[in-house]
Amino acid sequence: MKNKPTQQDVARLAGVSRATVSYVLNKRETENAIPHETTERVWAAIHELGYVPNQQAQHLKRQSTNRICVILPRLGIPANDLMIQAQRKYLAEQDYSIIIAVGDTYEHVLKLVTQVRAGLADAVYLSIGYGSIREIDTILDQLKDINVPVIVNADVEPTVDYDVSWITEESGAYEAIEYLIKQGHRRIAFMGHNIAQLESYGRYRGYLRAFSDYGIIVQPEYVRAGLDQREQAYQTVQEFLDMKISPTAIFCTSDINALTAISTIQHRGFTVPDDIAVIGFGNISEGQYAYPRLTTVGPIEHTFDETASLMLHRLTATQQISPTKVIQKWQLIVRESA
Repeated sequence: MKNKPTQQDVARLAGVSRATVSYVLNKRETENAIPHETTERVWAAIHELGYVPNQQAQHLKRQSTNRICVILPRLGIPANDLMIQAQRKYLAEQDYSIIIAVGDTYEHVLKLVTQVRAGLADAVYLSIGYGSIREIDTILDQLKDINVPVIVNADVEPTVDYDVSWITEESGAYEAIEYLIKQGHRRIAFMGHNIAQLESYGRYRGYLRAFSDYGIIVQPEYVRAGLDQREQAYQTVQEFLDMKISPTAIFCTSDINALTAISTIQHRGFTVPDDIAVIGFGNISEGQYAYPRLTTVGPIEHTFDETASLMLHRLTATQQISPTKVIQKWQLIVRESA
C-alpha cells in the first residue's frame, strides 16, 4: 500500500523547509515573512501530492479545534437554521467548522457543556430560550470559567462568562394580542409548543399582559401548550372548533402551528380571518405564500450577522469588548390572516 504523503514530502517537492510548510498550513505566512510566491509553491505541492494535514495533531499543537458547538433545543426551528448559516459565513473565513448538537433536556445540555469544557470546541452557541428547559439558572452557572467564548440565546443579561443573543418576543406577542383586541376579539386562544414554565415564557407573558391591560379575563380552556408536532396543533384546532363557544382568534407561538391552524379551519368549512383570525410567530417564508397570507410576529428581515460577527470577534480579537447583548427586534407583521 502506498504511503500517505507527509509534510516532509511537500517540503521536498516545493523546495522549502518543513517549517515553511507548517507556517503555510497554519496561515502564519505573514508573521514569518514568507513570500507570496513561496506560499503558492507550497500549495501547488500539497495539491499535487494529495497531502491531507493531520488535523488532530494540528489541534493539539495549537490547543485549538477550529470548530464551534451549536447547542439547540431541537432541530427544525427555521430561525436557528438562518443563525447557523450566518455563523458559517463568518467563521469560514477563519477555517472554523460547526458541530450541531441537540440539548433538549437539562441533562443533555449539561453533558454537552461538560464536553465543551473537555475540548470539544473552541466556542459554543447555546440556545435555551425556546422555553423547554426549566433549569436555566443552573445551566448558566455551569458556564462560569468555561474559558471559551459563549453566546447564550435566552432572555438573560450577559456576564463576563457569556454574551447574549435575544429577540423581543414578549413585546412582539403583546403587540399581536393588542392588535386582535383592537379588532374586536375577546376570545383569543393561545397555542404554544413544548414549554416547561408557561408563566415565565416571554410569548405567553405578552399574551397575559395584553389581556390584563385591556381588562380581559383569560379563559383557561383557550390556553394550550406542548404542541411540538403538527398533528397536535391540528387536533387542538379541531377541539377549539368543536367548543360550544369557540375562539374568534388564535395566537400561535410558531408559524408552523399557525399554518396548520389555517388549513384546519378551512378544511372544516370556516374562513380565515372572517370566522377565526390567526397570528403566528417567526415570520418564516412559507407564511408569505399561504392563503390567506399569514399575519405573524418576527423580524422584517432575518439576519444573524451581528451575532455571528460577535462570535468571530470573541474567537480572533486580541482586545475583547465588554459583555454584549445582541437584541433582535421582532414585531407584528400584518397580512391577511388577521
